[in-house]
Amino acid sequence: MTSANAYLFLSFTTLPVIGVKRKAFFNRLTSGENNFDLLSHLPTNILHRKMVGEMLPEHADVLVTCHFIVESHFPNTRRGMPYKIVGTLAESKDSLELVFFNAYPSFLERTAKKGTTIVVSGKIKIVKQHGIDHFQMVHPDHMGPLITTDDWIGTERVYPLTAGLTQGIVRNAIDSVIKSLVEVDEWIPLKTLNQFQFPTWKTAFLMAHAPKELSDLAPIALARQRLAYDELFAQQLAQHYYRSLEVLSTKAPKLVNTSKLFKQLIDTLPFELTGDQKRAIGDVIQDILQSKPMHRLLQGDVGSGKTLVALASALVAIDNGYQVALLAPTDILARQHLATIQTLLVGMPVRIALLTGREKGLARAKILKELAEHRIDFIIGTHAIIQEDVVYAKLGLSIVDEQHRFGVKQRLELTQKASQAHLLSMTATPIPRTLLLANYGEMSVSLLKEKPPGRKEVETRTISVERLADVVSFVENVIARGEKVFWVCPLVEESEKLDLAAAEDRYLVLEKIFGDKVVMTHGRLKAQDKEAAMQRFAKGDAMLLVSTTVIEVGVDVPAATVMIIEHAERFGLAQLHQLRGRIGRGQLEGTCLLLYGKNVSFISRQRLQMMKKTNDGFELAEADLRLRGGGEMLGLRQSGLPKFKFADFSAEEPETYDVMQNIYEVADQDAKELLADDARLTSERGAAARFLLRLFNLDEAERLKRAG
Repeated sequence: MTSANAYLFLSFTTLPVIGVKRKAFFNRLTSGENNFDLLSHLPTNILHRKMVGEMLPEHADVLVTCHFIVESHFPNTRRGMPYKIVGTLAESKDSLELVFFNAYPSFLERTAKKGTTIVVSGKIKIVKQHGIDHFQMVHPDHMGPLITTDDWIGTERVYPLTAGLTQGIVRNAIDSVIKSLVEVDEWIPLKTLNQFQFPTWKTAFLMAHAPKELSDLAPIALARQRLAYDELFAQQLAQHYYRSLEVLSTKAPKLVNTSKLFKQLIDTLPFELTGDQKRAIGDVIQDILQSKPMHRLLQGDVGSGKTLVALASALVAIDNGYQVALLAPTDILARQHLATIQTLLVGMPVRIALLTGREKGLARAKILKELAEHRIDFIIGTHAIIQEDVVYAKLGLSIVDEQHRFGVKQRLELTQKASQAHLLSMTATPIPRTLLLANYGEMSVSLLKEKPPGRKEVETRTISVERLADVVSFVENVIARGEKVFWVCPLVEESEKLDLAAAEDRYLVLEKIFGDKVVMTHGRLKAQDKEAAMQRFAKGDAMLLVSTTVIEVGVDVPAATVMIIEHAERFGLAQLHQLRGRIGRGQLEGTCLLLYGKNVSFISRQRLQMMKKTNDGFELAEADLRLRGGGEMLGLRQSGLPKFKFADFSAEEPETYDVMQNIYEVADQDAKELLADDARLTSERGAAARFLLRLFNLDEAERLKRAG
């Protein structure tokens, strides 16, 4: 690290313009507390100020700077009236009024003394009085001595602000950091520098903080591309580096490719595996035959057959004498997995058990004892299977389903039950290529895009919620045919009680029409009540299920052919796609009705149109990334998806998105190649890369531990 740049890691309270008094304001502004955080706060707009010597009609709403002769002060005589300073321009003697509301008279009298010439800068406003144009400057941006004229001419950068700070304070603070910058040793390989024609690191910051045109503020401006590359390279380097140091150094059980149970499963299936399923099973088996822990993500669209891939993998581990644990995010999903797997394993010598929060007392104690004594081969459950008192005799494979619903801490707790166990993570939420690199760059990835034979496409329609009577008539016809219907009410985080009231109110309305054919479930119901409602619906005692998004994942009712989503504009694409995936699972075609309310936003309209256009979850994921950006993508903010300082994947322009995508993939490849040549980052370039990791707060291995 260049010692001259060590000050970047110091608290910005050491800067005179900030100090302790403004620390809280700058913390909010930068979401950080050191000088590099401040340096990373880039301008988002520019202003052009021009010097004028006369007042002309074309100056209306234009930022100007002029030399102003102070003639008279007119303090406000009553509350609500402005304080005015009247004078003329030094060159033309044209009249100009300076107007102030909530003024400090003593400051104005001191700064603009009668008879003096000062420089003023601000936006001109023209008001008509008795048919004559009067020129005003309301709350000038600047008033001061003539020697400050040059500071208020030309292009001026504008930064995002927070309460308590002004543009001048922020600019001064950032400038005090910039003036001490020195060049650093380069971490970007020469081939990449030549490919993108990047400026140096120091030059990139100087350019980013001195934009001349609006195009200089775009994510694809060359300086910002360089900074985006640095950020993405640092992230990918950290993932690959700590993955190699912490995970791959651990020895895992090297399993034997025995096919006894696996072959028995395949022989009993009433259908042929898809090509993607065969490839994914091959990927997993190849991994678990190695002496290092498998760390694989199985990404499959709704209904692509992930459970079968996981089960095939589990049988290989069980055949080798190891236990398997499957962690599910909800009780409903855990029980769904149990029912599916038990059906597939009928007649096979595999001891399966379920452990959720509902198993208590003697029942739970019995399961724990059998786990510890290896009298259970396959445990399926919720977070209950990772609690401290749960001991495994010989855990060889951990499977995490809908892994994004678990925090890093929970995933670590599962892997710590047997640090040498292989790990298979699964998600039914399609993740764009970019964010696969961002959040799972250290994992191997298998994709399931093909649908199993017999899965039908779902027709999606949009309809105004004002046509509710037509929707109810449609539901009556569907139920009369013996088909089942989901009716989902919105879940809005800000007011959960209102959401539940919406579901309950809709249930009461529909109950008057359908009687005991309608049941309801939502997150506030007791577990046994939710289970009872789901069982009635699954068995056919009820034909219409009113719910919140509690049924988003894991509910498998083949006879359900219709999904109604009320106020669909309130949902993200991921939720809409997951909900739609609950239907069309049998032999009949499905219909998804997206009911929208009034005043639907532009982005919401685009989202609904995308749902009508395609059933492909991967295409929807890419669209969602473009619409909402990485931080909000698919509603996965809680999963730890990265928030970037410089890289921007949210732009709607295809060119910007493609440029960022290309930079990301090149940065990832460069990180891998650096580690292949310098695994411990001890070379000159490796040392430069370590400095970069520290800049982005990625240098502490403990913080970077991942569990999938």
